[in-house]
Amino acid sequence: MEPMTWDAIATFTTGIFAVGSATVVAMKQVAIVKRQTLLQELALRNEVFDKRMENYRAIRRYVATVSHLTSSDHDSFADFEIYLEALEDARFLFSKRLYLELNALAMLVEEVRKSVQHHEWDGNKPK
Repeated sequence: MEPMTWDAIATFTTGIFAVGSATVVAMKQVAIVKRQTLLQELALRNEVFDKRMENYRAIRRYVATVSHLTSSDHDSFADFEIYLEALEDARFLFSKRLYLELNALAMLVEEVRKSVQHHEWDGNKPK
């Protein structure tokens, strides 16, 4: 076996430093990607929260409208259409259980709305 020369030692050492440097750079890139992923996740959570709030507001607005059905100057059907759109979005924004409860609420509220309208058409508008 031949003794190692300075050229061989320098080549070997350079290779080790190159591998070490590449590992450090790769680890930093992985850390950067993790931070970027976390930021994207937080942005998505914010977006979903905003959509949930819009959905909640539409549902709350419709329920409030139904509670004031005796007011003849309010267009409850337009609010009902907004409510139905919010209900469709709720399927994707909330749990299945909450979606089913909102759907049941929609049917109940629509029955109340029709009952009040029928009552108004009979000329017995409540005060």
